Amino acid sequence: MARRGPSARRGLAACVLYSRDMATIKFWGTRGSIATPLPDRMKYGGDTSCVEIVTHEGLEIIMDAGTGMRRLGQVIMGRKSSCKGGALFLSHLHWDHIQGFPFFIPIYDPHFKFQIYGPMRVDQTLEYRLKKQMSDLFFPVVLEEVSAKLEFIEIVEEPIQLGQTTVIPRFQNHPQGSYGYRIEDAGKVIAYMTDNEHPAAEVLEDTRILAANADVLIFDAQYTPEEYEKHRGWGHSTWLTATKIARECGVKRLVLFHHDPDHNDDFIDAIVALACEQFPATIAASRDLEIQL
Repeated sequence: MARRGPSARRGLAACVLYSRDMATIKFWGTRGSIATPLPDRMKYGGDTSCVEIVTHEGLEIIMDAGTGMRRLGQVIMGRKSSCKGGALFLSHLHWDHIQGFPFFIPIYDPHFKFQIYGPMRVDQTLEYRLKKQMSDLFFPVVLEEVSAKLEFIEIVEEPIQLGQTTVIPRFQNHPQGSYGYRIEDAGKVIAYMTDNEHPAAEVLEDTRILAANADVLIFDAQYTPEEYEKHRGWGHSTWLTATKIARECGVKRLVLFHHDPDHNDDFIDAIVALACEQFPATIAASRDLEIQL
């Protein structure tokens, strides 16, 4: 398993959102590739990847900054809380995982502070990559003009400590790379593994590190097995691979994630039915789904 304790890289979430005895997960964006705001996709959602985790201590952790982050930001601004910040973990910086960031209202409020964690690259810093998205070539407000305090932290495969919560990153198979994350909080485990083309025939060692005995496994299941044959090398997995990993890693609940933009609600309903035949404790990430651990 990954290093823990004194060897873990230490960070500090900005504040306590609210005190509670259990962690919660809420899905603000569930779609992959591109936002799909169509009437027959509202059950499972049309916004791209954004998942909010509130730890048992009340620390705010956000996984990815897809278009679902806009709605999350509106809710955060409306909360009557002294909490003004949190930690954002980016799996990678493809468009569908960062397009909500410029529309995340809290970054325009000087009372907020966010730590932004993302994959290290030798050629460009994390801050530079997000600046390019918000340069005047593409957006009316440049990153230097936002009012919140932003701390950019480039990560490799070393644990990160946020209060009593440990976040363990592992590299995944995706064009230009991506990170999966294991969040260990008060004896509970959440595995977040989106944008990952995983071989169907085996379970990789890094996958076992992330998913072993997880209470909740959030896994990239963009394709059916038939669709995958036409999309090899695109960096995504199938619902069938997800169920195999859930079984072999001792997962308690599997959440299919990163839904294909061409899959409507009825299509995903059918996928869930098939997946439950392989792993009964399977659901699909849906708009505003909330899970308490």
